[in-house]
Amino acid sequence: MVKFLGMFAIMVSAVMMGLVMANELKERIKALKQVQQMAMHIKTDLEYRSPDICECFRSRGKLFSTAYDLIINHAYTPEAAVKKAAGEISDFKKEEISVIASYANNLKCEDIGGQIANVSWLIENIGKIIKTAEAEYESKSRLYRSGGVMVGFGFIILLL
Repeated sequence: MVKFLGMFAIMVSAVMMGLVMANELKERIKALKQVQQMAMHIKTDLEYRSPDICECFRSRGKLFSTAYDLIINHAYTPEAAVKKAAGEISDFKKEEISVIASYANNLKCEDIGGQIANVSWLIENIGKIIKTAEAEYESKSRLYRSGGVMVGFGFIILLL
């Protein structure tokens, strides 16, 4: 009885590990889509209200809100704040962080037109990364889920 209970526990934990790994890919896509959507909001703010870029960061998702907090409370420059905020978000890979860092480096543009072009560049590049991440999710999520089941069965066979 205890042996079967142990096998059941191993099977459930292996399946859950596969589901967690697939969910991490989904969360990464969700975080990237949020950055893209918030960048679109920032672009709209710049085009129609033309406030300061720092004001556009307020209440704009996890990345930009963290950057706004660093600018206001810790006296970071906008470039440094966006880089630090991107590094703190664990959902991003090095590729996404480098794109966001490139965007941050270009925040030094003085006119609104340069800021709008920079945000458009970010939206376009994040869109490309989202497409690659979705393709990765499609190919790897099934692998992770079925791999968890197979690993669970493998351990059960070893116990028998």
